[in-house]
Amino acid sequence: MILRIIWRLTHRTPALPPGPAWEHLAARVSHGLLYLFMIGMPLTGYLGTKGGGGFFGFPAFPNTALYQWLVTDTLGLTWDAWRKPFTTFHFLSGENIVWVLIAVHAAAALYHQFYKRDALMRRMWF
Repeated sequence: MILRIIWRLTHRTPALPPGPAWEHLAARVSHGLLYLFMIGMPLTGYLGTKGGGGFFGFPAFPNTALYQWLVTDTLGLTWDAWRKPFTTFHFLSGENIVWVLIAVHAAAALYHQFYKRDALMRRMWF
């Protein structure tokens, strides 16, 4: 995801095809939400998981000095109080919202490609 964000910040996006303002707004909002979930899902998964195996080489968050300082010492929270909002976001977005967003995004791309025939796929490719 880090590489994707770097690419996005350093390269221009293709121009939006001609269309009504609501389509352009919907495209911007859906892309923003996709980025939110692509960043939020792994982050909330890490911050809300107590597993002993760690996370891609990182120690489990409750086993870090940052957890001890931030959650226990500064905020005075228990593990269950800390993890509840993270696991709620992770569960709701992973089980429901993201799949709907992906389906709508794919349907919009197919709509542009086959109904509007505005070469959206060609503009996205290169």
